Amino acid sequence: MNYANVTVFDRYDQLVVMAIVRAPKKSSKSWAVKERRDIREIQEGFLSRFTLVVAPDFVYLWKSAKPAKATPDLVVPAREILGKYMNGIDEHDFIPASTLELIVGMWLGDLAIGLARSTAPSVEKTGLTKAISGGRIDFPRAAA
Repeated sequence: MNYANVTVFDRYDQLVVMAIVRAPKKSSKSWAVKERRDIREIQEGFLSRFTLVVAPDFVYLWKSAKPAKATPDLVVPAREILGKYMNGIDEHDFIPASTLELIVGMWLGDLAIGLARSTAPSVEKTGLTKAISGGRIDFPRAAA
């Protein structure tokens, strides 16, 4: 289960985002740090400018290749970012990782082609949208 589910490459085909999508009942910063650390150990050499750890309740974002134990630069409620893609899903409903993976892929894809802006100003300020503009989305492994 230690892999990035969604990756984004910029217009120059450089890896910009690794998104780790999981579906725990409840996430935390310490859980997100562990998920990111596990990925970094396995995918050494494939560091991205941004790392996202996405759970149904929160999105954790790191800018640049910070040390493995670094806490996220930003923590945002998932519905603040992904809400329009979760239309019809009650906040108390279980969201399978595979569904959440598709939602994250749609959101990042929309950002990359300029169809949407992040609904969270704090995410916009990180430079994520600008970094992936004109890029492409890839699903290297399906969510478990």
